[in-house]
Amino acid sequence: MSLNQEIENLQNGLLLKRAFIRINSEKACTCENKTILVDTQNKVLECKECGAVLDPFNEIEKMMYNEVKYIENIKVLIEEKKELTKWMASNRMGILLKKWASNLRLNRLPVCPKCHESIDVYKVNTWRSN
Repeated sequence: MSLNQEIENLQNGLLLKRAFIRINSEKACTCENKTILVDTQNKVLECKECGAVLDPFNEIEKMMYNEVKYIENIKVLIEEKKELTKWMASNRMGILLKKWASNLRLNRLPVCPKCHESIDVYKVNTWRSN
């Protein structure tokens, strides 16, 4: 049926039930950090930056995907924190030696906790265990 015939049928009172599909009628949003404007009256989502109408399902899906990635990243960071805590506990001596080396480079000498006199570590020739 041609367009002219459809117009004649409409004018004659014949209502044709037909679905019309708009292809590429609205621009797609390509904003990376978009702000979504929720129109509660018309029940529409729009990108506040470019004004494109957004598909609610796709936006919910993206939010869920980002939420899952966020939670996974937190889990990874918690595991890394545990590993670093273990490493720090097992490498206290290394940290202590770094502090000593840093202070010696600044010409600072350690002080005896009992007599409060400076100890020249370069003159230490004997060591004992606790």
